Amino acid sequence: MDRKTIVQTISIEIERTRKRLLELARDKRDGEGPKTSWHDTTHLDVERAIEDAERHLARCLRVLASVRNHESSMVINDGSLANLSIDGEKRDYVIVEREDGGAIGNVLVLSSQSPIGGAIWSKSRGKQVAVRTLSGLIRVKILEVS
Repeated sequence: MDRKTIVQTISIEIERTRKRLLELARDKRDGEGPKTSWHDTTHLDVERAIEDAERHLARCLRVLASVRNHESSMVINDGSLANLSIDGEKRDYVIVEREDGGAIGNVLVLSSQSPIGGAIWSKSRGKQVAVRTLSGLIRVKILEVS
C-alpha cells in the first residue's frame, strides 16, 4: 500500500469517527431524562462509546501525522512504511513510535513499543530478526522500507 492510499484510508476513518462522535453526542443529549435505571445505563453506555471514539480519533490523528511528517530514510523510524515477512507472511505496515499499533481500516500499524516493532526499529531493508513473543519465536524480515 502506498503512502497516498494510507493517508486517504486514515482520513476516511477520521471522518467516519467524527460523524460517529456527532451521533453519540445527539444520543447523549436525547438520552437526558428522568433518572431511572434505564436512562443511567443508556447514559453510561453512550459515555463509554464517546470515550472509545475519542481515543480512536486521537490515535488516527497521531498515526496520520506520523505518515505525513515522515522524512524518507533507509531505516525504519516514525511514519515509515515497511513491507515485512513475518514467518513467511508478507504484509505492509505503517511503523509508529508511540503505542498506537493496531489496524485502522485496512491499514496495519505497528508500534515501536511492540515486540516486532521494537525489534525492527532503526533497521534497514534486508535485515532479518528473531522476535520472542507470547506465542513463541518468530522470524521477521524487512523486505522494503519507505
